[in-house]
Amino acid sequence: LRIMQAYGPFRQTKCNIRAMVYAAASRERATLIHGPEARFQHVYVDDVVDALIAALFSEPLARKAYNVSGPTSLPL
Repeated sequence: LRIMQAYGPFRQTKCNIRAMVYAAASRERATLIHGPEARFQHVYVDDVVDALIAALFSEPLARKAYNVSGPTSLPL
């Protein structure tokens, strides 16, 4: 599985969504990893877990790789 821009609790690496939430909570300006024109397909961590479990218990699949991502590409 190729996991795209995952967000949610306990993420340890840099994350634009986390940066924006923390900045808003502290009334500061967010420092983003990418510019506002960058597009992402964010996926919530619980959905990533569901995809991993589904893959573990699935019958053999036709392709070697599958993307795990959100439904649409959105700019920051």
